[in-house]
Amino acid sequence: LNHMFYGLGHFDEGSPVEYLVNAPKDEIETWMKNRVKKFFEIPYFSQLGFVNEVFYGNNLTNEVDWVADFNPFYNIWGKDYVRQAYMVVFDEAIAAGRKIGDDLRLIYNTPLIEWDNSKARYELDFRANLKEQLKKETGIEKPFDIGMQFHIRDLPLEQMAYWGTPPDRLEKDTLTEHLKKFGELGDIHMSELSIFTPDKNKELEILHTVVESAIESGVCKSLTMW
Repeated sequence: LNHMFYGLGHFDEGSPVEYLVNAPKDEIETWMKNRVKKFFEIPYFSQLGFVNEVFYGNNLTNEVDWVADFNPFYNIWGKDYVRQAYMVVFDEAIAAGRKIGDDLRLIYNTPLIEWDNSKARYELDFRANLKEQLKKETGIEKPFDIGMQFHIRDLPLEQMAYWGTPPDRLEKDTLTEHLKKFGELGDIHMSELSIFTPDKNKELEILHTVVESAIESGVCKSLTMW
């Protein structure tokens, strides 16, 4: 399924919902509820990304910031929009008889948190606070799961279409412990695994490292190729 709420990509110029970027709060809320309701009419699904790519990160400069451009949710709720988005999905899930954390996993998906860096630390703190807020509101011990994109690049950035994790950051024991740390907040889903390298032996080595770390961490519940 598509992500429910994605400020970075859904409302860009040329999008059929571009007009919502500067829409009033009541119009945004109505659109959000209708969108979620439509998805919950699907007979069965077990995973749903409720937000995607909330923060921008540059793993060369260590810059981290909110994705605010073309983002109507941020325009209306600011830094509280992730909680707002979750509760819209949560309310519809309850109405549909779904049990979050059991037959339905709500996933907060993001790039560039696959190793210890400034963005990963920022996101870890933000999610820890979000978890406590949502735990109070929903009564669920772990209200959401963690989506880690896992785009891995053994190529210089000028040959890449987007950012990615250098493979030398993904040593097996370190990665396993890193996954466990995020796993304290919610189960992990490797959501967009891709490996960019001209060396096929290196590709297999990276794949083994990622999969073995996922298994040994005990907190990874799924792996999806990009």
